[in-house]
Amino acid sequence: MKTFISAISFFLLFQGYAQNQEAVSWINENAIKIEDADPDSNLTIFNSSIPQKFADAKIFGFGEATHQGKEFFNLKAKFFKYLVEKHNVKIFIIEDSYTSEAGINEWISGGKGSRETIANNFRIGFWYCKEVIDLLEWMRNYNLDKNKEDQIRFYGMDISSLRSGGKFEKWA
Repeated sequence: MKTFISAISFFLLFQGYAQNQEAVSWINENAIKIEDADPDSNLTIFNSSIPQKFADAKIFGFGEATHQGKEFFNLKAKFFKYLVEKHNVKIFIIEDSYTSEAGINEWISGGKGSRETIANNFRIGFWYCKEVIDLLEWMRNYNLDKNKEDQIRFYGMDISSLRSGGKFEKWA
């Protein structure tokens, strides 16, 4: 009897949370098709059928369901590269401290440092990963033969942590 009640409860639980067919239909009708999440491949399918709202936009925001999601960041990088090359976007803003940007901007503009040391500028640990460093390196390579005003700039927009004297300070 206990197994029967468990099975019925399990079935009812999932029926209560089943996907709404209207929502699924809306998603399928409005989904934007792209080739893949590879940040180094082109957006050929997307480029051939860009939604008008996207084409007209001046500011683009790409969020994620979770930090440290490789696939989310790869999609951000893929679209950012596309926007730089096709729509003249030159600013990248990330959720990290405002103070992290100086060293990163210096590096992506051809300054001192290396791929191995550039992530030391980040104050939020989850940006210290291969995907982010790959994008910064792409920015650096893009910037190398550009005038200062045509270069990509990097900005941090989070003031929750700053480093002072080698220690982190938390702002409430």
